[in-house]
Amino acid sequence: MPPWELSGNSATTSANFLGTTDAQPLSIRTNNSERVAITASGNVGMGKMPAANYRLDVAGSINATGSINATEIYRNGAPLSGFQWRENPAGISYAGGNLSIGTNDPGPGRLMIEADEVPLVLRESGQALTSGGLWRMALDNGVVRFEANSAGGGDFSSYATPLAMEMGGNVGIGTTAPQGTLDVRGDIRAGNSDIYFTQPDHNHTGIGNTAGFAAIENAADYGALMILGRAGTGVGRYVRLWDYLQVNGGMDVTGSVGIGTASPQVKLHARGNRIRIDNGGGHILDLRADGAALDLESTGADLYINNNNLPVRIRNLIQGSSRNLKENITDFTVRQAMEALEGLRPVSFNWRDDGEKTMRLGFVAEDTPEIVTIPDKTGVVPMHILAILSRVVQEQQRMIDSMRQRLELQEGGSTQGNRFDIESRSH
Repeated sequence: MPPWELSGNSATTSANFLGTTDAQPLSIRTNNSERVAITASGNVGMGKMPAANYRLDVAGSINATGSINATEIYRNGAPLSGFQWRENPAGISYAGGNLSIGTNDPGPGRLMIEADEVPLVLRESGQALTSGGLWRMALDNGVVRFEANSAGGGDFSSYATPLAMEMGGNVGIGTTAPQGTLDVRGDIRAGNSDIYFTQPDHNHTGIGNTAGFAAIENAADYGALMILGRAGTGVGRYVRLWDYLQVNGGMDVTGSVGIGTASPQVKLHARGNRIRIDNGGGHILDLRADGAALDLESTGADLYINNNNLPVRIRNLIQGSSRNLKENITDFTVRQAMEALEGLRPVSFNWRDDGEKTMRLGFVAEDTPEIVTIPDKTGVVPMHILAILSRVVQEQQRMIDSMRQRLELQEGGSTQGNRFDIESRSH
């Protein structure tokens, strides 16, 4: 067998080989340093003598422009277990610290994935593909969808889309076609209980006018936070507040207010049996409709009507006076009436707080008999004065009638006497 030439060999056959015929390793050196070592069992070492359990043992990095097919791959003596690497038509590209899957172009980021529909699937540890607990990121006509599968089905047939992002920036939760920057199909819960509207030039859009819609808007053109109720109801936009409401400031109501009614007929329409004003100090004013009639009732204080020196005009004023409302009914005697009338001292006066100084007629309560005053002597009871005057007038009328009868009797007697005298003379 001819020797191997350093300048190359030809006419080689299967019987020609470079190696050993005994159980000794083959060593290939450069610059008198071992570069390749092949053991008698066929293990190959690059830059080192291979370990007994490695078919290829490399001291350094491996750069492959094609595929690597091996039963197992070790790194620094530790096996790369599991299925980290799968066959891909475009392979896996790693360049300059960037990794790409499905393309040889790593792109601008650290990780570039190119796929037709489902580039990423996440599975909980220990879960089978058909048992649920899967997440995937899907691409569909420029929309990125994050989908969840809790019911199982490895073919992704049971996935729902809780989150979707359009290329224009719209984000949908519960929808793959968001109509706004954030479109949520479902309830929203704010854990910190704060919602801020930070766009100062936003104007009212009118979207809340769509039937069945409602809106909250920070409207610059109205200069206010607008709450638009559900549109399309029988009364237009409708807002209902079910619980306690506190307004820490003024309130401007441009429409009608209904209390106990959804159809107010006037600016303030209260449907119920009582309206109350309470000053917090025990003084209460009630407008009551507990029975068949209305009642204006003051509790704990006197009731004044128009306490500003302006006239009070009440048409068809009736004071309750039925026998059914009274007890201990006795006649008011003429003597009592005469004594009370004698004590009445009518005066003219001006109210002190009357800037016009209009002359008034009346009585001074402190100088008036107790029978016509209230207990603290600060006011008079007009009905008592009417009762006094009625009894006195009745007595005076009785006296007038009695005197008329006497005069008529006297005049009648004188006429008969004259007629008798005349008749006597004539005879």
